[in-house]
Amino acid sequence: MDGEVPITDLDEYYFRQCHPQFLTDGVPSTQMFGDFAQDDGKLSGNRSTAALPKQAFDFHTETLGNKSAGTWAVTVGEVTNVSSRVVDDRNAPTVRPPDPVPPGHSYVDMRHLTSRERRRLRGELRIAAVNRGRVHPDATNALQLPANELDKQQASESADADSDRS
Repeated sequence: MDGEVPITDLDEYYFRQCHPQFLTDGVPSTQMFGDFAQDDGKLSGNRSTAALPKQAFDFHTETLGNKSAGTWAVTVGEVTNVSSRVVDDRNAPTVRPPDPVPPGHSYVDMRHLTSRERRRLRGELRIAAVNRGRVHPDATNALQLPANELDKQQASESADADSDRS
């Protein structure tokens, strides 16, 4: 589709928000990676080269007014290992009308998977995300972000600190 680009860097992160109802004792269930009818087989998230975990969380909760217990991350490679792919669709004409487009909007493509394959994908991605830990807020595990992403994160944190002092 126009405006859609498969993400090929296997080390890039895909950020996913977890609804508070999908947590048990602070640990996400497979529902965090569940697709619902309105998803149309496209599991929305954010790519790490265009959004930091905090930006993804803030947009989801503040701009869109959705609930989130936090941001978790899996790599594009982990998605690829379960027979799927991550697609950047932030420039697609129909990405989220009428809502504003989230920064670095991307999706895990589940349209080609059977129900059984989707269950496997949910389970494998949940394990990867839980093992990595929540990445925002109060990250339980720091991500190994590439240098350009670390620079962006440090600049964002510095700007936040400056605005807090004002």
